[in-house]
Amino acid sequence: MEWAQVCGGEQPEGIEIMARFVERVTRSVPMVTAVAVLATTIGAGSVGKSATVTAAGTAKPATVTRSLSPLAGADGVLDVMALGDSISRGHGDPYWNGYRADLRARLTAVGLRPNFVGPWLDGAGDNNHAGTSGARIDQIGSQVPQLMRNYRPDVVLLMAGTNDVGQHYDLVGAGDRMTALIQRIRQFRPTARVFVATIPAWTNPERKPEVDLMNASIQQAVSGLADPQVTLVPNHIVGRDAAKDLSDGVHPTRCGFAKLAYVWFLYMNESTVNPKPGSWSRGYWPWGTGRGACNP
Repeated sequence: MEWAQVCGGEQPEGIEIMARFVERVTRSVPMVTAVAVLATTIGAGSVGKSATVTAAGTAKPATVTRSLSPLAGADGVLDVMALGDSISRGHGDPYWNGYRADLRARLTAVGLRPNFVGPWLDGAGDNNHAGTSGARIDQIGSQVPQLMRNYRPDVVLLMAGTNDVGQHYDLVGAGDRMTALIQRIRQFRPTARVFVATIPAWTNPERKPEVDLMNASIQQAVSGLADPQVTLVPNHIVGRDAAKDLSDGVHPTRCGFAKLAYVWFLYMNESTVNPKPGSWSRGYWPWGTGRGACNP
């Protein structure tokens, strides 16, 4: 997949490994901040295949007539978990919908029945998630066994690493921590399709080397596993237009989240989430001039 197909224009400058990575298969994704690992509350509030459906977080889309995802359960519902830190939660979006609302709308439009699952609910409607503000990669990993058992997601959208950068936490070891996190998800939910994102760019140029190192580590973790169930998603392309993409230099704006949703969707389209990979209409392109979240 070419860079221009995702966001148009020239590929941004970056460390050599990221350039090779994007050039080869541009498969990465975003991820950002979170702190306060509330392990005791995991499983206390959301919707999954083994969870009780409650009014607060279970607004499932209406039945559709088009082909459903082969990963969906017997009821045709595709359980999706947004796993990570405060970006997965939706921090930066005034409505706290994050990328989930846009992604849900895109998946519904192509005939799927997505249901976002997790212990917390932010935003409107079906917006459950497993995003812990301030959490690092290792802290997210500690939550995985209970999250996978309680919510049994068909798809995991993993965004992590922003807080490791923010806390200057052993960046040299970030790749090993990410590898362990992905392996843990695969261990406790072996049937799930896992999409692993690079983190968005930061506004502060002094932090760029650390962000680049984190994204290279994420890329290396995914490529090193060589697991067909794990896909790298390039969400580091978000943040290049800081005025539009970022609310505080780190967290996405409403427009930034729309771009994240688009890139998640693009890589899901090419995967086994889609009964006919590559066949979905891409819909609204947030880098363009058409009216939408980035051009209200």
